[in-house]
Amino acid sequence: MIQKKAIVIGFDGGAFEILEPWLQEGKLPNIEMIMENGVIADMESQLPPVTSPNWKCYSTGMNPGKLGLFWWENVDVENRKVTYPQERTMKKTEYWDILEGKKAVINMPTTFPPKEIDGFVISGPPDTPNDDFYRPRDLKDLMDKFGYKIRPERHYMREGPRKKKLKAAEEMLDIIETKFDFTAHLIENNDLDFIHLTIFYINVLQHFFWNDQPTKKGWMLIDDKIGEFIERFGDDYTFFFMSDHGSNKIKNVLNINTWLEEKGYLVTKMGKEKTLDALGLNMQNISRIANYVFSKKTLDKLQEKLPDYLMDEIPEKGGTLRKEQKGKVIDWDKSRAVASGQGPVYLIGDEGEKEKIKEELLEDFDELVEKGLVERVFEREDIYWGEYVEEGPDLILDQGQGVHITGDVGKEKSIDKPGRWKGENKKTGMFMAYGDEIREDEKIKEFSILDIAPTVLHFYSKKIPKEMDGDVKKEVFDKGSDIFKRKVTVKTKRGKEEEEKLDSAISKLDI
Repeated sequence: MIQKKAIVIGFDGGAFEILEPWLQEGKLPNIEMIMENGVIADMESQLPPVTSPNWKCYSTGMNPGKLGLFWWENVDVENRKVTYPQERTMKKTEYWDILEGKKAVINMPTTFPPKEIDGFVISGPPDTPNDDFYRPRDLKDLMDKFGYKIRPERHYMREGPRKKKLKAAEEMLDIIETKFDFTAHLIENNDLDFIHLTIFYINVLQHFFWNDQPTKKGWMLIDDKIGEFIERFGDDYTFFFMSDHGSNKIKNVLNINTWLEEKGYLVTKMGKEKTLDALGLNMQNISRIANYVFSKKTLDKLQEKLPDYLMDEIPEKGGTLRKEQKGKVIDWDKSRAVASGQGPVYLIGDEGEKEKIKEELLEDFDELVEKGLVERVFEREDIYWGEYVEEGPDLILDQGQGVHITGDVGKEKSIDKPGRWKGENKKTGMFMAYGDEIREDEKIKEFSILDIAPTVLHFYSKKIPKEMDGDVKKEVFDKGSDIFKRKVTVKTKRGKEEEEKLDSAISKLDI
């Protein structure tokens, strides 16, 4: 039997937990069929359980310590700033770089700027701008024909009445459908040897609606499209389904930087931000007014004209600051710790001071563990290793069940009830596989997001790069298949041709 090729479909925030009620209702027949006739696993993501770094962990098979990505921000304590080193998203070999033939990588986050490959690359949200996000550039006419969009025309999720949010949700459903239809067209009209497709906006629906009707409609649409793909392409392709992390309903919010302030670990210099907010000049009010007054075209022009430094000066509602902005208001001389969202905590001081701060913090974090706000506290070396490990957070909080940890600076309460978000990320995501070479009705007990890249490479009879941290999960494959019987081989280093291809692709990037 000729071995098939692979289609990998990824769902941002996908988890069996949210699907279970709809599976029981019979609303997701194709996913149910895969679960009964294929392989499934509760897949563990890397901490923090966030789009960045986990999509890159998936595509490289490497932990965040090798990638140098630890959330949507890295806190540079030595240079006293908060940044996102986007150039690092391009540095490591992704598993499809090793595969021969024509490939399509569609809508995956953290792939901007897009690499030149033999085939098609379309960068995905949320870190991709609205132009020059695809290769080859002559793909634009086909994308326009399908009405391909990175994001909705207007994003009413943050502020606005439910009617407006439902309108935005419908647009997200259209975007999801377009991604499937566009990818299907590429498959039908090109001899593709590998396809990856990410469905990103399903997690945005989960964030703002959790398991309400818009999310249910989203998963029912996904289920229909999965069925179409299997029917149309199942003779030639084996299917792998995965997520970057899971999701659960938010019951409590932990504003970790406010908690650090209350405990005396963090000192800020908040002033004008609170004044601007008191005058109604916050990002939510400005966004809401702009969406009502201006057209999408005008808004895009305004956003292009406004410099980043001016946008950084506008606070969130309540005068709070996020990401790069907060580096400007931290009193670095007086502070001893600062946190990012969803887990990472950075210590401030020399090595001797950091050890003392760590001991105190670990003792104080026991309070959060006892309250169920934090499941467990990890030290950096417990979960990260590699060339960038020293840049990583000193401590990592594993969020408690139903807890959303924010990284905002300036929140009034350290512990609060859910706000705009109804669903939060969790570390347990999902994995499924289906096809002739796949085992039937099998649940794998231990499965990491790092295992996907080496497992797919083994499917293609490729050697596994030594720098990958994941394992080949041979139990995915039928015991009678050549894939299962095939010996796993490890490649100790990249060959000259592979190095030249990667260097050439990186050199063409507009970073």
